[in-house]
Amino acid sequence: VLCKRAQLHGFDAELIKCSFGDPLPSSADIYVLGGAEDTPKSVVVQYLKNCDNFSKVFDGSKPVLATCVSMQILGSSFENSAGETVSGLDVLDISTVSEKNRIVGELVSIPILPGLNDLMTGFENHASTTILGKDAKPLGIVVRGNGNGILSSDTDFMCQHVEKAKKYLDADCASYKFDGAVSGNILATYMHGPCLARNPELADWLISKATGCSSQPLDFGNVNDFRADRLKAVGIE
Repeated sequence: VLCKRAQLHGFDAELIKCSFGDPLPSSADIYVLGGAEDTPKSVVVQYLKNCDNFSKVFDGSKPVLATCVSMQILGSSFENSAGETVSGLDVLDISTVSEKNRIVGELVSIPILPGLNDLMTGFENHASTTILGKDAKPLGIVVRGNGNGILSSDTDFMCQHVEKAKKYLDADCASYKFDGAVSGNILATYMHGPCLARNPELADWLISKATGCSSQPLDFGNVNDFRADRLKAVGIE
């Protein structure tokens, strides 16, 4: 999605795939870390820590998108499949604990990140709760689904953003959940779906951060129809 959209915006773009054991490229402009099963998390953390370019890639200057398990390993700690607490990459000020019940279904949130205005839609499939520390901000306020699974206790922060969310929530809703985490140009989310195909505005945000150029929206009717269909499935029209 990023490669194609960058090309349509007039940029030369090449997709570089980096598999486990490959050197981590330091010259890329955008980094995307996908979701996976829980078991490999600890192995991947050690692999990335041992990469020579790790600190350069994840210093917050380059745009990074991390989805689900990749968000968890970027935090300070997470629980592995055996229930043990494991140190993460400490890139994001978050921590993740395992839950007994798996959350599976549609996830919709109101973006908080400046420059994003459209509802964000995805599909979540995880059994975790992710807690934000003081140096991480959420990506969005959940209006359908679970997201990070933790209710906000930051009243001042919530007061700045809840008005946009109220139209999508029950009238008696007095508490709110977040999805994702943001620090600098590093974004993380529980949205699969796939995330960037469902949310072209988010894809263009990453491209603009990488290029330093604001881009005009691209009109794809099928993308708009796809988004509308997924939102309608959870009662948002």
